[in-house]
Amino acid sequence: MLLFKDIKYIDQNFAINRGNLLIKDGYIQDIGSNIPEEDKQVLQFRDCIAAPGLIDIHIHGCMGCDTMDGTRISLETIAAFAASRGVTALLPTTMTDSPIRLQRALEAIAAFIYKPCRGARIAGVHIEGPFINERYRGAHNRAYIRPPSIDEVDAIADIMGKAHISVTMAPELEKASAVMDHALARGLRLSIGHTGADYDMVMSTAKRGVISITHIFNGMKPLHHRDPSAAGAALTGPFYVELIADGIHNHPAVVDMVIKIKGIDKTILVTDAMMATGLSDGQYELGGQKAYVKNGIARLKEGNLAGSTLTLIRAVKNVMKFTGLPLEKALKMASLTPARALGIDNITGSLAVGKRADIVILKEDLEPVLTMVAGNIVFGRAL
Repeated sequence: MLLFKDIKYIDQNFAINRGNLLIKDGYIQDIGSNIPEEDKQVLQFRDCIAAPGLIDIHIHGCMGCDTMDGTRISLETIAAFAASRGVTALLPTTMTDSPIRLQRALEAIAAFIYKPCRGARIAGVHIEGPFINERYRGAHNRAYIRPPSIDEVDAIADIMGKAHISVTMAPELEKASAVMDHALARGLRLSIGHTGADYDMVMSTAKRGVISITHIFNGMKPLHHRDPSAAGAALTGPFYVELIADGIHNHPAVVDMVIKIKGIDKTILVTDAMMATGLSDGQYELGGQKAYVKNGIARLKEGNLAGSTLTLIRAVKNVMKFTGLPLEKALKMASLTPARALGIDNITGSLAVGKRADIVILKEDLEPVLTMVAGNIVFGRAL
């Protein structure tokens, strides 16, 4: 058993408290002020705070590796780097590519999910493309964009088995309606993105079971006072919205606006990180295309943004700076809110008795010093 002794922590109500956290068999067994130390490994972190592990539902890669590499070593690298930045669960995110390369990437993820890893838990997959609108493709390779297909959805579901599957889709595409219904019936989670759909069409998808919007304002028709489009539906509808809070994909004032409108229970901070994350400026690749990183900003040759080099803990810090929100409120958008969107908030996403011990210990400057997944230390060391 592990005992975090006399530590500040963010409690299940996302308020800051102080006490002891007892970890046993991978779960939080007790939280309180009077937990005896006998027969326990005592961990003490001065001037630190224990927080629920972060959950990134939209991450393509980092440290020179990409989900589309389709290899265990790339997934291990992504998981390990994410853990070093406080992430305890993530959805490796694919790019629009050929059916065979997508299949290879999915097979690698499916084989990796249930195996031990010294890093963040791979909680499933986010398939961003190929079922997107070419006009709003962003950094996706137009050569591989294709119409939604029931056969391809079935192939995806068959490869991934019982693992969580999120799929970004543009609802205005030919056959999208039937494919969306089929995907939802098979238990896939759908997100609207890379779309030119109008307000009414996007709002109608909520009644069918669509629950989220992929990176609001990015890869969609702009908001206009006479044509609110998908962005307007994202803001006023019942959807969870992904938000890239790097100050580049969205102006700081827009980050503040989205959170004010949606609230911290419907806003999910994501990175949309690409392989240059954690590395220096230079030439990289995204979706089979050259991407150029300058001053930490990734773009294709023609100027389109090509993902980000953001980390999730940096997104939390940015939100605090852009909005004035305190740590515990900003961090909720990177922990419990994504857990709820994935339907795993009963086991992770907050520090509560009975939940999995997915924990990050942060210094006062919010740099992670220890990350724990299911009670196992995957980054840092016990003090």
